[in-house]
Amino acid sequence: MKNVAEIIDYLKNKCGFEFERDVAKITGLIPSDLHRRKLQNNVPYRNLLQACEEHNISADELFFGRKPDDPTIKQFQHEDIARKLIEVLAKLERERPDFFRDIYGKVIGEASWLTTKRKREISGELSADDSIILRVNRKKMINAIYYFAANTEKCGKTKLMKLMYHLDFFHFRETGNSVTGLNYFAWKQGPVPADLFKELSNDPKPDLAEVIEVEIIENFHKIVPKKGFEFDESIFTKRELRLLQNVVSFFKNTNAEQIVEATHLPRQPWFKTIAEKGEGKMIKYMLAVDGRHGLTRREIIERQEELREMYKALGLDWKDVPYESDDIPPLPENSL
Repeated sequence: MKNVAEIIDYLKNKCGFEFERDVAKITGLIPSDLHRRKLQNNVPYRNLLQACEEHNISADELFFGRKPDDPTIKQFQHEDIARKLIEVLAKLERERPDFFRDIYGKVIGEASWLTTKRKREISGELSADDSIILRVNRKKMINAIYYFAANTEKCGKTKLMKLMYHLDFFHFRETGNSVTGLNYFAWKQGPVPADLFKELSNDPKPDLAEVIEVEIIENFHKIVPKKGFEFDESIFTKRELRLLQNVVSFFKNTNAEQIVEATHLPRQPWFKTIAEKGEGKMIKYMLAVDGRHGLTRREIIERQEELREMYKALGLDWKDVPYESDDIPPLPENSL
């Protein structure tokens, strides 16, 4: 499949465009967003499918560099679109397996060819395309960010990163799942969800920008909750709400330096990652399992085995399914 740079070049040649801003216009993106996607190779599937429909462009040729078998229809084989859409679904709908199974069946169960219009409709059903954060329940993430910004003092960008970390890793320790699905990395100042950090450092997506704003005061990036937004507790489980409240209670008045110290303690996931793999490496969620709090390592592995079986039944290979505990080995046969 073509990368974003190749797709942009194809559209420029196909439509006779001289500049990337012309490509951005027909895809409904602003030039800076298209350029960022090019650098990150973050393909805007839904926007491109819509452009194919509206400008009579072959999606087969656009995505895969081949002409459709039937030149009178502009579409590509259902196996290709199914694979990409189910990949998106696996990232964004992992907490709703029934919905996952239903949509998967609809896509694979379609006739040999899907119209471009139908592909766009399915893509819209499966994902909010503009999300740059992998493996995340974005709505929960945004509400958690608002909750922390509204209920803690001195909530700058650094402190927020650590609050999110504690929420996710505490929840994983108790359940085998994080709240947001964010990936955290062992940076010098502690664990950081890199994709969220980048989004806050550049231009937050519209849905996040509606909830908070970043005020820069000298070198301090303050996270300010916007008036008019109502925290939606209905999207959280009772456990998640409890952990949100506990994290706020514990770190309400701490500054960034103090909360960084809390994550740097020996035997904590950040410390173990730095010691064993070095700075900048991903912090595995399983490092939160200590045998004294929450589930045991075996219990988490058993839960992951159940998920493996579900994905296997849907024709998906575990290694291709993004998940926060993808470092968990399978249990030995006959051990359950």
